Amino acid sequence: MVDTTRLSARSRIFDRDLIPLLLFALTACALVAALWFTRTVDPLRGDSAEYLYFDPSRTVGYPAFLAVVRLTTGNVALAIQAQMLLLAAAMFWLGVSFYRFTGRRALSIVFHTFLIAMPTVWAASSRLMTEALSTCLVALWCAIALRMIIEPSSRRATMLMVISALATTVRPSLVALFLATGAIILVVPYQSWRNRALLTGAAGLTIAWTATPLAQFVVHGSAHTTSPLARGVLQHTFYCRQEAVPQDWGSQFVEENAAAVRGYIGTVPSSLHEEFRKAYSSPLRFGLIIPVLGRRHNLQVRSQVDQYLAPIAWQRVTANPSCYATSVAREYIRLATFETDPTAEQALGVRTFMKVHPPFQLPQFPVLAGDARMTLRAAAEVHNQPSGLNSNRIHFHFDQKIPALAVLPVRLLSGAAALAGIFSFLVLVARGRRKPVKDSFLLATAAIGVALHGVIAITAIVEFSEERYLAPIWPMVCIADLLAVPLLTEAAKRAREFLLSRNPLQTSRAVA
Repeated sequence: MVDTTRLSARSRIFDRDLIPLLLFALTACALVAALWFTRTVDPLRGDSAEYLYFDPSRTVGYPAFLAVVRLTTGNVALAIQAQMLLLAAAMFWLGVSFYRFTGRRALSIVFHTFLIAMPTVWAASSRLMTEALSTCLVALWCAIALRMIIEPSSRRATMLMVISALATTVRPSLVALFLATGAIILVVPYQSWRNRALLTGAAGLTIAWTATPLAQFVVHGSAHTTSPLARGVLQHTFYCRQEAVPQDWGSQFVEENAAAVRGYIGTVPSSLHEEFRKAYSSPLRFGLIIPVLGRRHNLQVRSQVDQYLAPIAWQRVTANPSCYATSVAREYIRLATFETDPTAEQALGVRTFMKVHPPFQLPQFPVLAGDARMTLRAAAEVHNQPSGLNSNRIHFHFDQKIPALAVLPVRLLSGAAALAGIFSFLVLVARGRRKPVKDSFLLATAAIGVALHGVIAITAIVEFSEERYLAPIWPMVCIADLLAVPLLTEAAKRAREFLLSRNPLQTSRAVA
């Protein structure tokens, strides 16, 4: 006779000990591999110096993290290892939380494998940029959100709001986490602390947005801040025809050069338009417009040019709003489907075209003097080559070697997650009108969908689709996809039961 008591005890030990241990081992292996393969990667990018020295155009979260590393270790370059370690810890906790939420071993192992095996996340974490810390905070938020849905508490609601605030100070687009947190608080069974939690969220949002000017005042003696928003909006408008251009010099200068680029792209096959739109965006903004406008107004750093770019960008948006909206929608879809860098086939098409039609060469100017000093200071501090100093000629890099079939699975997973988030949210709204929804899988997928689409929408307003912008949303993509599996299984089961109930003959055969 089988000792069921002993088997049950062994099962509990396996559930409680070995699954988390396995997730820990997988995470540790991924961390070690990431540290090894990225050990020679240059940690500096064009924006790194602005974070290292807390430029007024940057929010306080990541500069504060770098300052802590600098003060505690004396070597700010160790921020790479620190942020990778934090990211791995957050991923491990998310993996355990997903397992506790679903109670399914195989599903949890598959989820965690997807979560830690994404090269984009680790590659982005090897740079002194916000991606690693952003992804870490998103993973923490997701872990607490899953636990909040199955066991609501005032403490977990507060933790979600605190993490949302921290994430917003690191990357402003993560303000969408506040919206998703509010949605979770509203849809879980009624709690006496609900109104208090929502008020805490409002306070957290206020603190998140005021923290940067306060920190600027403490560090630099001035609460003045700027925003790169105008730079991002402007790039969308470069490819929008302007019927009437304002007569001020700045607007005329921008349109003159944008029109020249549009003319060249007009000769490009439509299948390659996106590659050229992205390729010309940075040379137009950072190699030409910002340096020229900055010198014309005797400015030192590019963040000071934002005040001159803002009215130009607004004028261009209002002159052709449908074109701007179309461009944002296009980037929204590209971000939602993980369509970023060109594939090997697209890169070959671009190179083939440029052999016959050499690219239009925009004039390029050195960065402003203050930006150059920051860049050289950053390179000296991390003992690496400077990054972000403009060359005198545009260099197009279309040497990608990853074929379309290799990236297709990731794009399908991303698109499926976006659809799962929207569909779950719509089902939740439709069913919530009749009766409260108690399906935790549906609630979790809908909440993740709100956060996922919120971040994508905010990003698309100002940015073109780039791989590094998608690293922070990868935990949400994995959750939405893997939770959709049991949701679809249950939906198929209910559909089968419904069909059998409508056909007595089939029901009798099934019973027989």
